[in-house]
Amino acid sequence: GWFRPRAKDGTRLRQKSRAGAACRRPNQAMLLLDEEVAVIVTGMTTIDPDAPVLVTGASGYIGSWIVRYLLEAGHTVHGTVRNPQKPTGLEHLHKLSADHPGKLTLFKADLLDIGSFDEAMAGCELVMHTASPFLLQGVTDAQESLVRPALEGTRNVLDSVNPPRASSAWC
Repeated sequence: GWFRPRAKDGTRLRQKSRAGAACRRPNQAMLLLDEEVAVIVTGMTTIDPDAPVLVTGASGYIGSWIVRYLLEAGHTVHGTVRNPQKPTGLEHLHKLSADHPGKLTLFKADLLDIGSFDEAMAGCELVMHTASPFLLQGVTDAQESLVRPALEGTRNVLDSVNPPRASSAWC
């Protein structure tokens, strides 16, 4: 079953969303409670609320809303976009940055570039992965154009969260 958090007095906290998030440590999930209160349920571990939160695909519809809610809640956000220097398409993020000085940093990242999320992940203990290929037309092979990049991109993001360990070979 799904873990239902309880307040100190033992009453159940009302859970508004079961939105999960990939975290640096196992057995962690983020639960949205009531209107804008986010609780990070970790079992035995607590995530530093002052640590930046990484939002991949920050310029997308869902990513933009996550960035906005995190900033409004006082969090520092590392957002990834394909090109932070892009002259158009990022105006909403630049406005959020101006409204929350020093709280939003945009990083260049590409789903298919191994290690491109490493810099953005530095210092973060939580990542909200919303980046995914999005094409409206011209898709002739959905597996190659959408599914493969989404899977490889998710692996690349997770490798930045938990870098693969070097195998210890005995010589």
